[in-house]
Amino acid sequence: MPIYVYETIPADCCADPQHYEIEQAAEAAPLEKHPETGEPIKRTLLAGREVVRDAATDGECCSGSSCC
Repeated sequence: MPIYVYETIPADCCADPQHYEIEQAAEAAPLEKHPETGEPIKRTLLAGREVVRDAATDGECCSGSSCC
């Protein structure tokens, strides 16, 4: 089974997400919650060894002089 990289979806837009490697069947749907902690997560893409952030949602709640 392949290993996928997931990241948490922090409630605070300025918090850094945590990354997890989770073994999962290739035909399985992406997880929405961490299987042990219940935290909301999303599958990420990798470019080499770096996590590729989703430009469409990065910083979506931050503006002006906010923390981001």
